Amino acid sequence: MISPSTTPGIPKSNHEENVLEAWRATVFATVIRTVAILGTIAYFVGIALAYKNLTPVFFLSYTAAYAWVMVTAFFTRVPIKYRAYSFTLIVLSIGLLSSFERAAIGDGRIWLILSAVLAAIFLGRRAGLAFTIAITLIWAITGYLFISATIPLPELEQFSISIWGGTTVTLVIVTFTIILSIGVLLVNLNKTIEERSLLVGRAAEQSHLLETQHDALERRSNALEASAKISRKLAALVTSQDILNEITHLIREDFMLNSAAVFLFDANRDLRLASSNGWNEQAYPPDSFVLPINEDIVGLAIIEAQAYSNIDSDRGLKAALLGTNSYAAIPLRGRSDVMGALLLQSEHSKAFGAGRVSILQI
Repeated sequence: MISPSTTPGIPKSNHEENVLEAWRATVFATVIRTVAILGTIAYFVGIALAYKNLTPVFFLSYTAAYAWVMVTAFFTRVPIKYRAYSFTLIVLSIGLLSSFERAAIGDGRIWLILSAVLAAIFLGRRAGLAFTIAITLIWAITGYLFISATIPLPELEQFSISIWGGTTVTLVIVTFTIILSIGVLLVNLNKTIEERSLLVGRAAEQSHLLETQHDALERRSNALEASAKISRKLAALVTSQDILNEITHLIREDFMLNSAAVFLFDANRDLRLASSNGWNEQAYPPDSFVLPINEDIVGLAIIEAQAYSNIDSDRGLKAALLGTNSYAAIPLRGRSDVMGALLLQSEHSKAFGAGRVSILQI
């Protein structure tokens, strides 16, 4: 009933076996202790009801079965598998004894059916089928032995207090045992489903996180490759003006930006546009445009000698172009002092994260 389906030829993993054993141990511990309590009541009630007709042999047999149940329920040092086998065999033995004692008017069939149900729950599907075959044969053979007079017929009155009282107690115990077993099964099944759902959710989160990290690494790798490419091309240039003209073109193209502009200090310490690509010349004429050093993020980058973007600073950008959603200012250092800044603008809102800005500083 609870044995997990496996592909033929492929053994179950140790993890699956451990989970199954832990699950069976939880169900068995709950059921066996409840049955032990109910069995105590059934033992004394049954003895009281049938004391007139109960032979010493059956009395000793039921007493031994009761003691066997107690040991199985509370002697936890024995592995759960052997305790489960022991318990199902006890129930089977009680069914056999009851069949010999009271034949078809007793409660033997109920105990026999319960043994097959418990075998399926605690020992697996194959054990359940084996017990089903066994109890079928036991009941058929018992009937044959009675019919052939091989064993003596019990002298019982069908309509007696002992018969109906005993079967009523048996009915209560068996019903409680089955309901309790199914209840614990459902609780554990629900718990397993919840844990599986939780694991699926965590797996999805981990997958999303890995995807995000992969994308970030890929973007960083592309940025580093673009940076190395730009460095190689600039190294081949000779004059500073060629470098200024080429660097804005290369950065804008390789980093897919809206605009790249270099601002340098002139002789009067005014911050003027020295080179640009994608610049709005009509709004900001290159020859006459001077960027105030104390008003926006470019001035902040120069004063602090540190790169800033709209992500890590609330300073605005005075020279923001149409369509700009993010920007970064990177100071340009000379031999002794900051000589200007590189201003980058993009239409993407998160174009200048910390990793990308650090690569651009290279």
